[in-house]
Amino acid sequence: MNYFKSVGSLVVGTAATLIAASSASAAIQLAYDAAASNVGAGIYAFQLSGVPSSPFPSYNSTLEVQDFSVIGNTQNPLQTPSAPSGWNYSIMTVNTAEWYFENTSGTVNGVFDVKGTPNLQGSLMWDFEDSGHGENVSGYVSITPVPEPEAYSMIGGSFALLGSVFPLCRRFVKR
Repeated sequence: MNYFKSVGSLVVGTAATLIAASSASAAIQLAYDAAASNVGAGIYAFQLSGVPSSPFPSYNSTLEVQDFSVIGNTQNPLQTPSAPSGWNYSIMTVNTAEWYFENTSGTVNGVFDVKGTPNLQGSLMWDFEDSGHGENVSGYVSITPVPEPEAYSMIGGSFALLGSVFPLCRRFVKR
């Protein structure tokens, strides 16, 4: 009986260690922030999170978001109105926005704004590289349209109309 308890504890402990080790770099994420974006003006906000502050990212670590031209961007170069205080933009082309981490006393995580062609939507590739600490993470982030308030009112009005028509239809069918 004690043998099974110790084996069970060992398995649980090993699993917890593996999960903690694998989630260290998996926690770094880039997400599209629809609430902070203004797609009609061509401003797209991306939220970087999970970059550890201890150890601090190495000087010249990079964050890159690419494939803007693939989803229809024609503004060349892209512009970056704002980024967290630790980051400086480096390369802006029609396709790529890239920042370097150069202010090691600045903020690491936060919102990165990119200004491009208005009303873009689609999937972009992103890449965070901190070669000094072996933190190299990449993924995809999607710019998704958010329905305007007018669309919500039209949808609500449609449901109200359907709701008032169905009882009338049932009356005629019963007769």
